[in-house]
Amino acid sequence: MNKNILVFPLLFLISKIACGDEPNSKYGIGMGSLNNGLGISYRIDNISYYNYYSVGCYSLGYGEGVGLISNCGIGLSLVSNSYYNSHHAIGLKIGLSYYKRRFDSNFAYQFGANYIYYFSGIKKNGWNMEIGPIFQYIDNRIKLTAIIGFGYQF
Repeated sequence: MNKNILVFPLLFLISKIACGDEPNSKYGIGMGSLNNGLGISYRIDNISYYNYYSVGCYSLGYGEGVGLISNCGIGLSLVSNSYYNSHHAIGLKIGLSYYKRRFDSNFAYQFGANYIYYFSGIKKNGWNMEIGPIFQYIDNRIKLTAIIGFGYQF
């Protein structure tokens, strides 16, 4: 697979943020699965759930002898608060990222579930906190990570 496959969803997200053409939408910035690591998100509200489209990096750094290390990509989260009040929600997340080290690169696939608490309510601007497991398939093995995330939606 070619890493250029990530360019099209990235351009879609940037165009949505720039145009702002959805009346029931919100933008977010933060760290966690809603933002695909450290990144940005665009949310579209539906009747009983919320779609989060995100671009971000789970890891980005530099190692001596290894060079640039990155794991950046895109994600989609479906969040519902049908069974809770406006402050509590549960969600599912899928994602695709391109993992790169000096002599190695590969796609990484993510799947996870999370609980999100919206301090001001899910429909209002404000801070949110999330916690949940993320399964990442990379280099023919599955890695389990616990995510604790924080963000702001506006």
